[in-house]
Amino acid sequence: MSSRALATAVACVSLGLTACSPTMRAGWQTVEQAWGTPAPVRHTALSPALRYLLVQQQGREALLVWVGDEPGPLGTTSVWVGADGVVLRTAQGRLVGVAEPTRNWRLIRQAATGSSTVTDIVDVQPGHRIGLRQTGQREALSTAPTAHRFVGDTRGLRWEEDRWADASLPPGHVALNAQNQVVYGQRCLAADWCLSWQAWPADPKISP
Repeated sequence: MSSRALATAVACVSLGLTACSPTMRAGWQTVEQAWGTPAPVRHTALSPALRYLLVQQQGREALLVWVGDEPGPLGTTSVWVGADGVVLRTAQGRLVGVAEPTRNWRLIRQAATGSSTVTDIVDVQPGHRIGLRQTGQREALSTAPTAHRFVGDTRGLRWEEDRWADASLPPGHVALNAQNQVVYGQRCLAADWCLSWQAWPADPKISP
């Protein structure tokens, strides 16, 4: 069994879902059966032995399960999977990759120039865009962004914004706790394809 197939099987069991798609063609099927409103996803019974990630994408929600860590270009990378084979990767709480039936995105290198400029080198599918350069200005915000989707109490959180030079990409945001850990993030991989992620249940002391 491939590592992806094994991860999918783990997620199916962990999430208690019996309708996992063997073809993985549905995309984010983890929540398509519960995406009428956010409440069913957020009220899902959770196993205390597992770690979960709440992912929101274009008004829909999913719960993904942590299946382990792996080496990555930015250090230790956490791997999260959904019941239909969606794989999402985070490093230090920030998104570094996502793969699902119609899209595959991964950060392969990141460089900082000075204290506020960051350049991501990413591979993006579809389109065979390999080594795509995305340069942005990173700055602290005095208040939470109006468009954030963090679920929980935002008091005590600090916010940062990545404003990309490519005008087609809306800015990204992260929230950091008192320990300087990223506890929430949101990023657009394309102008019309944005997602957010946070550890679930919401806890400002826990980083995904």
